[in-house]
Amino acid sequence: MREIRELGESIIIIDQHPSKMSVSALGNLSTKFALALSLNQDIATLANSMLLERHEQRFLSMLTIGRCICRSDRIPKPILLSIANFPIKKGSVTDEDLKAIMSTYLKNSGLENPVIPKPSNVCGIQKVETLSPLGRIVLENIAFKPFIGLVKRFKDLGLKVAHGYKVIEELMSLKLIIPLTIDGNRLYDLTITGKKLLGRKWVHKGRGGIEHRYFTEKLKDYYLNNEGFTYLEKDDIDLVVESMDITIAIQVETGKSNIQANLTKLGRYKADLKYIITTNRETEIRTNNLLKDLLIPDREHIQVVFVKDFLGNPPAL
Repeated sequence: MREIRELGESIIIIDQHPSKMSVSALGNLSTKFALALSLNQDIATLANSMLLERHEQRFLSMLTIGRCICRSDRIPKPILLSIANFPIKKGSVTDEDLKAIMSTYLKNSGLENPVIPKPSNVCGIQKVETLSPLGRIVLENIAFKPFIGLVKRFKDLGLKVAHGYKVIEELMSLKLIIPLTIDGNRLYDLTITGKKLLGRKWVHKGRGGIEHRYFTEKLKDYYLNNEGFTYLEKDDIDLVVESMDITIAIQVETGKSNIQANLTKLGRYKADLKYIITTNRETEIRTNNLLKDLLIPDREHIQVVFVKDFLGNPPAL
């Protein structure tokens, strides 16, 4: 569609359900006209393709007959248009009328009956299954907000739960996401394929995998709610919490990184309290053993605590 413009051609696409259109079609449309829509998935898809703000999306379901919202590359913001009424009597335009109008075009279009190639025993390569526009919206939402549950995610996107689960199944069938259970919550993380699909749009705050980031954010939120000043990755420490009287340094350990290096960094950091917070019991045991066996700076002031035990009785500020 993008290259055909250079040949002076234009394509008009009309569909009652924009959520079923391909990403390529929506992405290459220069001008879009949106009439009244009633399905949440259609509204979400078209609002995303027209770059509407969240508070503007509701207008897509409020349009009356003869009104539409237009978004074009030549207009900086979407506009509301009124469409004039053109009554056409049914049957007034015949096939002969259309043939007469198209006759000039058909003369220059080549053979009217092109040669049909002979059938071959060679099977064509199956086309790679593409992601639906709504699937891409949900995928981006998972990338940007990985720690919220599915029901809240569907609600934020304006999706019915049943339809939302179908989109999740689509993403999993395309191997774009994988399910994880963290802290009793069912979460989803992007696969390498999913990250490649989003390209530069895929970014996340904090280092480490989703489990590491989940517990780091959970610890940060706790101290923010208790009037603490929190800093992520300050001086290479996962989380630093400060108040007027005390400084707490926290390293979150899942067991998948270099535990010795994390202990050394924490030992060298100047803080009143130093914690290694483990996300599982096995890592807690391993870390305690390393702390005893290795010459870690200031190791007598480093405490190794399982994350649930820590949140059950966190140090006060």
